Amino acid sequence: EVGLLREVRDGWHAIASRPGLRGLLGINAATSFLFAVASIAITPLVLSVVNQDERLLGLQMSLACSGLVVGGLLVTVFGGPRNKMRGVLLFTAVAGVAIAAHGLAPSFALLIVAGFAMFLTLPPAQASQMALWQSKLPPQTLGRTMATVRMTSEAALPLGYLVAGPLAEFVFEPAMMPGGALADTVGAVIGVGPGRGLGLMFLILGVCMSAVALFGYGVRGIRRIDHDVPDAPAHSAA
Repeated sequence: EVGLLREVRDGWHAIASRPGLRGLLGINAATSFLFAVASIAITPLVLSVVNQDERLLGLQMSLACSGLVVGGLLVTVFGGPRNKMRGVLLFTAVAGVAIAAHGLAPSFALLIVAGFAMFLTLPPAQASQMALWQSKLPPQTLGRTMATVRMTSEAALPLGYLVAGPLAEFVFEPAMMPGGALADTVGAVIGVGPGRGLGLMFLILGVCMSAVALFGYGVRGIRRIDHDVPDAPAHSAA
């Protein structure tokens, strides 16, 4: 147990001693949380648009998730962005726009296109982030540091899962029903009725996702990780 705790501490120290990587870790946790909320809310949103037709829900999810395949193929063929951190921030910002687009209107076609665009951004963003971790961290600590990265990311997921349902059911959906608190303002733009609260929820999630990327770009230590954080020696001795 003492050895395990020491390895956890060493893994965190390897990240904390490089300020830019601390910021990347925070961005990773924030985006994981937002994606978790969206992943719970997408099913009832699509069902509200297609009148509870589960076949159309399956079609939307299949076509949207095909963006992962296309994005992965593009990364394989063309490689990731040359500046890895800017690639992470750019594709995170685009993912935010795509998430927000889900809530603009109760349109099945829009949900397919927005979902495809969102999933298309994931392979280049994740490939760029993984390249940063692997190049900036000493090889002998990589296992421990990647465990810290994964633990931070996965700790954010259940938090997103926990808040998604209550937010949708008790906050956003009532506010966007006829006569609700936002029916005459936001509802005049994106519509009112069942599912429109979820649409507003996606709009806010997307704005928050893009805001995380813009925040990262605004912080020099995060934006310039590629240049300011030196690459670890390729064959560091343990």
